[in-house]
Amino acid sequence: MIKLKEILSEAISLPIEIGDTVMMGKFKNKKVVVKDISWNEKGDLLINGKSALRIRLQKQDVNEYLKKKGNKWVVLSKKGKLLGTHDTKEKAMKQLAAIEANK
Repeated sequence: MIKLKEILSEAISLPIEIGDTVMMGKFKNKKVVVKDISWNEKGDLLINGKSALRIRLQKQDVNEYLKKKGNKWVVLSKKGKLLGTHDTKEKAMKQLAAIEANK
């Protein structure tokens, strides 16, 4: 006997990763840094343990803060101050995520 649960499979993909900033709250005006993404027993999305059925994603242009100089990736502040240099783009993006998480 085939169960309905085996036939129906639903894949939900979100463009959200840990370290991203989303807008939550009643009016979607509170910035929240994503530290945990999970689902409750009803299947609702939870961000940092709070219901996030309706969220607003913040537009972030990562290319403003990452520049390639020679064979190194450079992390810059909004004002252009040097924050760090890395061998790979992935390491530079990890530093940017850490900076956003600590704001």
